[in-house]
Amino acid sequence: MKRYLVNKNSDNLLIFFTGWGCDEFEFEHLESNSDVLILYNYFGLNLDFDFSQYKNYNEFYNLLNL
Repeated sequence: MKRYLVNKNSDNLLIFFTGWGCDEFEFEHLESNSDVLILYNYFGLNLDFDFSQYKNYNEFYNLLNL
């Protein structure tokens, strides 16, 4: 799994799973006041990913693009 963080120095993190065949560049035009973590190039939803580095955010929002 690859990741790309759009850092807006926010207290909130939007976690966005891209769909099949997508990368981070297809979504760079989207606007958000939150920081956005774009996850792409993953195989299935069995996440082998350490989210602990993002533990200082106050709120998390998850989006899955299937």
